[in-house]
Amino acid sequence: MSSQNEFIALRNTPIFDAFSNFGRRVFLPQGVFYWAGLAKNAAINATIGDAKGAELNQYLDVKSAKPVTFFVKNISDLLGPGIDASTIASYAPIAGLPDLRAKWKDWILEKCGLKAMPEAQSLISTPVVVAGVTNAIYFTVKFFADEGETVLLADKYWENYDTIINLNLGASVDVFNTFKDGKFDVAAMREKAEEIGAGQGKVILLLNFPNNPTGYTPDTAEMAAIAEAIVGAANTIQKPVVVMIDDAYEGYVYDDAAEKRSLFAFLVDKHPMVIPVKLDGASKELLFYGGRVGFMTYGFSSRWGVDLKQLDADLNNKLSGAVRGTNSNGSHVSQLLVLKMLEGMAKSIENRQKVIAVLQERYEAFKKAGVKLHAPEKGIFWDPYNGGFFAFLNLPKSIPADEFAKKLLDEQELGTIPVHTKAGVNGIRIAYCSMPVADIAPALDKIAALLK
Repeated sequence: MSSQNEFIALRNTPIFDAFSNFGRRVFLPQGVFYWAGLAKNAAINATIGDAKGAELNQYLDVKSAKPVTFFVKNISDLLGPGIDASTIASYAPIAGLPDLRAKWKDWILEKCGLKAMPEAQSLISTPVVVAGVTNAIYFTVKFFADEGETVLLADKYWENYDTIINLNLGASVDVFNTFKDGKFDVAAMREKAEEIGAGQGKVILLLNFPNNPTGYTPDTAEMAAIAEAIVGAANTIQKPVVVMIDDAYEGYVYDDAAEKRSLFAFLVDKHPMVIPVKLDGASKELLFYGGRVGFMTYGFSSRWGVDLKQLDADLNNKLSGAVRGTNSNGSHVSQLLVLKMLEGMAKSIENRQKVIAVLQERYEAFKKAGVKLHAPEKGIFWDPYNGGFFAFLNLPKSIPADEFAKKLLDEQELGTIPVHTKAGVNGIRIAYCSMPVADIAPALDKIAALLK
């Protein structure tokens, strides 16, 4: 694809209608990687700028006689026998390793329970690899929100959303009430979405379960109600509703009543104006924080009446254009390691389960010890939590969160994250994920002592 005037399939969907100016403008030109791909079987390939050849194969302990991308030999020793340095020294493809993308797509279909859905493979895009979920959020907001446009969040949200949406991209944040009667406030979400949709050309909604900072995951009925409300809002406003689903903590649910599947599973192909975008990755899900391997995956509608394979290609080109124009491509070695984990997924999940078992024990200890702090009549209360890495303790306005967190640190040597927003949120986020069970009750005793 050589021109921004193409994208016929994409132009005939609400995705294109919802795009920001950047989303409409960007595309991947036929540059170095395009011509390198065409020339990969040429007798002499003088395209891409990585130093390569076969002259050093014996010195580098490369078994093949074929040319390889040169690498510093001691990288082999650092990697160990499990990874051939000659396979990771080269650039990874712009959108990510093809095998990794295919495996992650299969993994999404598996964990979301979508395999039985008719045309499941064609109704979600091929995931594009980016540098972690934060990078996925950044790109997705950039693709849909112009400067000054509004992104809708629950009022209990990760502070870095502000940095991405407002400070980096110049869009605005608006919020709705997160909880009502111990459940997700579905009515508040829909009301605010319809209000925003009445004033701009689309709704951009960003949801995160298990939630950071509260650790909350809806149960199945709530998740279905959220999806139904989103569909209802789309029907009412008759404009695109982009639902960004931040699944950074997917898989970490400790209560059997909570829904294990992503909201993405409830939204794919549910309404032609609803565009779910799944943002997930290996950081928490495969406990590979430093790998910075994240994915962007779009849900399609069978009612768009376009060639879905061509739509996937159109979208891939635009997302690749954004990646190429920023970090160019992702880490080859990190992607290869994630691919190897996916190829042995049963073992990877078994090993991860040992971590989840530890977190489950910490969660239960925290739940038990936290009861003594719950005093709603004093404005001190926990938001509901059943998964993820955190719990959130609300404080009365008379106890500013920033000041309380500083006193906790100075007087009790306990570090927490204060959350204090213009929307009236005031409390502290406590990461029990990083606290041994033996430290949990004493830590909460420190908070209780300071609250007296």
